[in-house]
Amino acid sequence: MKRAAVCILLGSVVLAALAWQAAAGPPKPMPPVVVWPTDPLSWVSERAVVLPPWQHENLTIYPVRLPEWPGWSDVMTMDDAMSRDLLGISETGSVNEVYAYNRGGAPIFMMAGEMIGGAKQDRMLRDDLLLPGHAKLRIPVYCVEQGRWTGSAEFQTQKGVVTAPMRKTARASRSQEQVWEGVAAAKGALGVRAPSSAFSTVYRDAEVQEKARAYVEDLRPMIKRQRGVCGVIVVSAGEFVVADIFHDEDVFEALWPKLLDSYAVTALKVGRRGDVWTAEDARRLLRRIASMRRSDQPTPGVGELLELNGAGMIGEALLWKQAVVHLELFPGAQIMPMERREPRLPSPETRMERLQQRVP
Repeated sequence: MKRAAVCILLGSVVLAALAWQAAAGPPKPMPPVVVWPTDPLSWVSERAVVLPPWQHENLTIYPVRLPEWPGWSDVMTMDDAMSRDLLGISETGSVNEVYAYNRGGAPIFMMAGEMIGGAKQDRMLRDDLLLPGHAKLRIPVYCVEQGRWTGSAEFQTQKGVVTAPMRKTARASRSQEQVWEGVAAAKGALGVRAPSSAFSTVYRDAEVQEKARAYVEDLRPMIKRQRGVCGVIVVSAGEFVVADIFHDEDVFEALWPKLLDSYAVTALKVGRRGDVWTAEDARRLLRRIASMRRSDQPTPGVGELLELNGAGMIGEALLWKQAVVHLELFPGAQIMPMERREPRLPSPETRMERLQQRVP
């Protein structure tokens, strides 16, 4: 009798549990286990997806998408921070350093090649930088307006990035003189005649604007029509120009207009024809990232700054919280094989002369 009562009680408990589960609905799936990449650069190299290209005349852009993973989403761009009066940039009295003051709590991403204007001379940022909240730092820059040294102490964003060849020149040479020569060469190649030596006159030139307009209008919609894109590989006339890849697609979207302007102006300076690139060529380029040599570089901001070299490319990567904040790649300098020569033996007469000279 007791056994029957126990069975009835257990059955009631099971039925009640089943009824409760039915009322609660299907069990919720367990959240996925997040496996953070131990090597963010290799992760990008292996996991990046190259999408079908967008093209206008001699400019081809391959969108790049990365798998999503939890990370940070509160990083601001330089333009956004300055428009909200959360970022101040001022002169230090040195050509190659400026003060940057983050008045807010969110970190601010400042990209190598972004231009700031006004003050004593226009400058471009030398390296990628993540400026922490409520911090005032001295940051390295290059001057892109040789000659002038008048004006206020405060900078404004020019909402522009120097062209990829200019960025490559600065990256490869680390030389202010080479940057000035690059500014003059870019203006000469595009036929820009302006009283100012500033690189910003390239983007303000009416003829350059007219020629670049068709590129921009054709390629600008890419960011809206292909969601999840966080970077691009840029090819012009069959030649690799630059790769810009970001962890945060919102950061990339905010920078896209100024980046596209720089790509379009770059395309104006190159030929109209070249070898045909394919998506597989773009994928192969990304796979080479993992084999590039890395060297730590000092950064005044947060994160880890790496200089990259090898596999036919040069570049830089800023890492933070196990993610690639920004990766830039440029074609490396071509290394010619050393000429091999057979050793030339001296003649018997020459050898005899040398021996006689050694005899005291």
